[in-house]
Amino acid sequence: MEIERIREKIANGSNFSDAEKYLILLDDTANYVLKEGKFGNEKKTIHTMTHFFNLKEKLKNVNIPQSVQDKIAKVNSIGFESCKRFYQFHRNIGVVVLLLGIVCYFLFGFAISATIVIIGIIQIYVIVDYYQNAKKLFNY
Repeated sequence: MEIERIREKIANGSNFSDAEKYLILLDDTANYVLKEGKFGNEKKTIHTMTHFFNLKEKLKNVNIPQSVQDKIAKVNSIGFESCKRFYQFHRNIGVVVLLLGIVCYFLFGFAISATIVIIGIIQIYVIVDYYQNAKKLFNY
């Protein structure tokens, strides 16, 4: 397997390219995410979503072995599901804020309710934009 050969090459201290180094880091990140079932915390590990996408971007023009491509597909699925849950949670918050704005109209008047409704609309707009970007990143 090509990945094992590259790992041995790095372990022996032989010359290796940046692409080989990034490929091993990408494989390690994919293994971590598949083992944990989620991306790591930004403060505790390098195996984060940002790290994963940076490595994918650096390896865009490199021939990636099929075993790593399969892992990347599974990690993309895990990442997209995480983004989807985040989107649903914040979309629901936006809807609740909109409904709160409507209730405030009857209780406190137009000025307060308009402010709350605008905040709800902004919340929904931002989270829909986030979700659309996540779909592009994960190729869904």
